[in-house]
Amino acid sequence: MTFLSHTRAVTKGAFAVGVLLSLLMFLSGTAVAENGATEPLVVRYPSLANPYGQVYNHNYYLEMLHLALASSGRDYRVETVPLPDFREVRSEISLATGVYDIHWLHTNRQRETRLRPIRIPLLKGMIGWRLLLIPEQAQERFSAITHVDQLRKLRTVQGHDWPDALILQHNGFSVIRSANWEGMFRMLALGRVDYFPRGATEVHSEIAQFPDYGLVVEQSLVLHYPSAYYFFVARDNEELAEVIETGLNAAIANGSFDRVFNKHFGEKIEAFDLSNRTILRLENPLLPPKTPLERAELWFDPLQSPPEPASLHD
Repeated sequence: MTFLSHTRAVTKGAFAVGVLLSLLMFLSGTAVAENGATEPLVVRYPSLANPYGQVYNHNYYLEMLHLALASSGRDYRVETVPLPDFREVRSEISLATGVYDIHWLHTNRQRETRLRPIRIPLLKGMIGWRLLLIPEQAQERFSAITHVDQLRKLRTVQGHDWPDALILQHNGFSVIRSANWEGMFRMLALGRVDYFPRGATEVHSEIAQFPDYGLVVEQSLVLHYPSAYYFFVARDNEELAEVIETGLNAAIANGSFDRVFNKHFGEKIEAFDLSNRTILRLENPLLPPKTPLERAELWFDPLQSPPEPASLHD
């Protein structure tokens, strides 16, 4: 063998080894600094000034993010990206363009084509169990409702870009949209709409934000449609998606996912006695086909059991 051919063989061999090492490093998801030390995975999430995004369930989602990252076994560091305001459509763009790496969003068919979902419902589907906020003097009117057709005759309000608005309209409801968060509660208090469906995990905090509006949780009804909040990342961010999915599944398997869920919401859900309410079931035309409805351990169903970690299922 000539020196040149030997050199080419060595070079090809070194290149092949380098490619193999790079591939193994990518597949392992481990970043290595020049000094050989393992670098933590940096995960950036939005920190919002608007109370709508910052207060309601923010601490829960953030705790779930830490739980997923810690349960994955990866070293990590989280960083906040301050934002002055929040709209879900705007967050799609921010994720896709790399303004930040991860956010918790309401899933729908279009969103799952634009972003990469981690299909584990962070609220165990509770976002689809909707209690009705009403003026405190209106309870007798709602107590007479026993069928969804009766509720369709009344007016409701939703955020202008919320998936729930489309779901309600698909089911024949009269929906007034608003871009102003506090304005929706004011509209209800002033009688411009009749009720405001809110998730059972968030309604307590919302009433507390507007104590002077005379609003209460309606006592006899609950709307239900299958729905989920997921962690979303950019479509090409497979590494972070795999880390989060691995961590969440590990947390579900060891019970820590349900412990965090029940710490934040268990008492509130139990207090609403959902199993003894009239359940008005709706279709969700936005539900993506890959929604993991077959994984019973991911979903809460008040008709099956109280919210205990070992028996939450749908």
